[in-house]
Amino acid sequence: MIKQMTVGCALPIAVTAALADVAAARWRVGNWTGSAYTSNASGRFAYCQMWVRYSNNNWLYFRQYSNYSLYVGMYNQGWRMKAGANYAMTFLVDGRMIRRAKGIVEPKNLSRVWLALGTDRYARNRLQRGFKLTLINNHQRYSFRLTATAVGLAALERCVNANRHR
Repeated sequence: MIKQMTVGCALPIAVTAALADVAAARWRVGNWTGSAYTSNASGRFAYCQMWVRYSNNNWLYFRQYSNYSLYVGMYNQGWRMKAGANYAMTFLVDGRMIRRAKGIVEPKNLSRVWLALGTDRYARNRLQRGFKLTLINNHQRYSFRLTATAVGLAALERCVNANRHR
């Protein structure tokens, strides 16, 4: 289980509960499944998201908004975290530190934590070229093979381009 960081902060707009999301048609690229989501409140495009499940029952998510801000999420059904909690995370690709970020638990899913990467092209390029993503919280390490992530992230961006004005 991920250990909570004691520093509080407001939830970013990207992971607030205000977006009661509705999935559009799903797509598949490599081992990734993805979909565009609309806001239940407005019916307008909210974001595109893709995910893959690993054999250890951990899931890796990427979510991209219309402003191209990218979030990385991880999920495990057995995790029970506090809504809105913050976790000090270190983000590595192929053993190289990309950044430290706050992992934030979205209120509607207490088994998933999100890290904001923003529009950082360096981080995105490392993910596209990398073989392994590692997220560290205190002394806990969560590793994910980045199989077909380059084509997945390209499809995620195409999804945003196709939907961002609706």
